[in-house]
Amino acid sequence: MGQLKVLLLEDLESDAELIKRQITKGGLAFDARVVDNRADFLKELNDWRPDVILADYCLPTFDGLAALHVAKEGNPDTPFIFVSGAIPEDVAIEAVREGAHDYVFKDRMSRLAPSISAAIEKLEEHRKRKRAEEELRESEERYRHLVEASPVGIFVHRNAEILFVNRAAASVVGVEPDQLLGRNFFDFLEPSYQALIMGRLRRLSETGQQPMVETTCRRGDGSSVRIEATAVHIPFRGEQAVLSMIRDISEKKRLEREILEISGREQRRIGQDLHDTLGQNLAGAAFLGKALQQKLVRLDPVLADDASKVVSLITQSVSQARALSRGLCPVDIVANGLELAFTELASNTREFFGLPCTFDGKGDCTIADETTATHLYHIGLEAVNNAARHSRATRISISMSCGGGNHVLTIQDNGIGLDDTGQPSNKGMGLRIMEYRANVIGASLEIISRRGEGTIVSCSLKH
Repeated sequence: MGQLKVLLLEDLESDAELIKRQITKGGLAFDARVVDNRADFLKELNDWRPDVILADYCLPTFDGLAALHVAKEGNPDTPFIFVSGAIPEDVAIEAVREGAHDYVFKDRMSRLAPSISAAIEKLEEHRKRKRAEEELRESEERYRHLVEASPVGIFVHRNAEILFVNRAAASVVGVEPDQLLGRNFFDFLEPSYQALIMGRLRRLSETGQQPMVETTCRRGDGSSVRIEATAVHIPFRGEQAVLSMIRDISEKKRLEREILEISGREQRRIGQDLHDTLGQNLAGAAFLGKALQQKLVRLDPVLADDASKVVSLITQSVSQARALSRGLCPVDIVANGLELAFTELASNTREFFGLPCTFDGKGDCTIADETTATHLYHIGLEAVNNAARHSRATRISISMSCGGGNHVLTIQDNGIGLDDTGQPSNKGMGLRIMEYRANVIGASLEIISRRGEGTIVSCSLKH
């Protein structure tokens, strides 16, 4: 505590000196000014700005209560202590209620220095608290402006009730911010995604943060928009809440899809050329080679044998060209094209890996969009290959259930399931590619795996 500025309202010089001695005796460094009337009191209050005011209760022209009221108007935080011998105790108590920090009787002056120290400490605590509150208000104001100006949509919700929303989030769902407050957060998610998001929010309490996911948001006008979302736990108004951040990625997904469609068309063109041009030319060459071989049998058996080898190589090339063509264009846009592709996948799995693999299709699984059908096929292909190569499975099943506008592709194996890290055994680039393909076509991908109980890959497409 540095040197205090003490303003004494006292009309007796002897009492003023007594007060100064008591303060010095208490070990406080101070500078004091003594006044005995209202005008001087106001001047020192305004010009000198004392750290503490010590006032007698009774003065000839100015009383202590009036001084208290004047001090509280202009210097509300300055400690005001009555030092008097004439103040009744009930009046002193009332004065404390009106804003005085303390009262000290002149016949008990030993309390004066401790009373001043306590008042100054209390003032410092009050100032620190005010500074902290002001800094908190400024910080909240800064963050409020940041949140409001953020291009990322932000929801704060508790038990699915929306407590706060910024303008960017309101823009994504197409509803005014004040009309969102109090609404159910899940009202703005497609029903097919609600169970998945609820499960992830439940796991959020264990991890503290939800990884970035892609999902579909339902707008106020009934239309849908593809979004990227993540969530964290935050304290909000004294209780735990969830802060969800969303970003409209519809344009990004449209461009990605357009690029993939262009790539897919080019891939299918190459596959068609392999089948129709190169494959046909090779087949013609094989036919001519076979005819040449038959002619050479009569003329030169050795040359005929060489021609037979050439024909064999050309025949193998025809098969390879057809296989490449099938790989580049696996799903024909015909009735049951996707089911036929999965049936062939199951057959190839049995042949190449020696594993029992079945396909079961239910409902009309025709998908008119070739790009979507191709991506769905490749998701199934990746899941089957992972199961066959890495899961140690002895049985794999592929099923596709279609109806009510939903297509659900499921690949199940009875392999080792979870690995030692607690992750699915097919975690890696393959899984990321499957997730990417699912996101591109607006499908949801879920992997359920338990150690020693196999893995289920489920891709749900609303089409």
